[in-house]
Amino acid sequence: PHAEAAGAPAPYAETTGAPSPQAEPGPAPGETVPAPRRPVTDKGLPKRTPNVVRPDTTPAPGRTGSLDRDALRRRL
Repeated sequence: PHAEAAGAPAPYAETTGAPSPQAEPGPAPGETVPAPRRPVTDKGLPKRTPNVVRPDTTPAPGRTGSLDRDALRRRL
């Protein structure tokens, strides 16, 4: 068993069903601004957004090995 200190506060404060008088009222239904809707597909799934990829600045290295065309044809 854990011994609790006599002056330690309870981990969760007990709440009553009545709201506290200092609680601020929520915004009126007409004052809320709807969030922008995200585009969805016909099935209701979110549409994919393309991922922008920067082109590589270094050119691709050329082929270095020799090519034996007859050997490649025989494999087919």
